[in-house]
Amino acid sequence: MALEQGKQLHAHVRSIGIDLEARIHNALASMYSKCQSLQEASKIFNRNKMNDIISWTIMIIGYAEHSYSQEAINLFKKISSVGLIAGRLGEAEHMIQSVTFHTDDVVWFTLLSM
Repeated sequence: MALEQGKQLHAHVRSIGIDLEARIHNALASMYSKCQSLQEASKIFNRNKMNDIISWTIMIIGYAEHSYSQEAINLFKKISSVGLIAGRLGEAEHMIQSVTFHTDDVVWFTLLSM
C-alpha cells in the first residue's frame, strides 16, 4: 500500500515539474528504498545528475538494509571517485589543512585514526 501511494506521489511530483530538485530525488529514492523497491530507487539515483552525499548514503543504506551488501560496498567505494568524502573525513581533512604546523603522513594518520 505504501509503495502504491509513493508511486502516486512520484507521478504527481513529475506532473508539476519539481522532480528535478536534488532533495526531491533524495526523498523519492528513500521512499522507494524503504518500500523495498531498490530497482526504482536505483533508477532515480542513476538519473540524478546532482547526487550529493545524502543521495549516496540513502542508496548505500538501502542496499545494506535489504541484504545487498556487495552493492552497498561498491557504491561506498565509488563515492570518492565523484569527489565526495564519506562521513566526517571532509571535516577532518579541512581541520588538518588549516593547522599552522607542518603536517606529514604521521600527523594525518594520527588525526584520522582518532
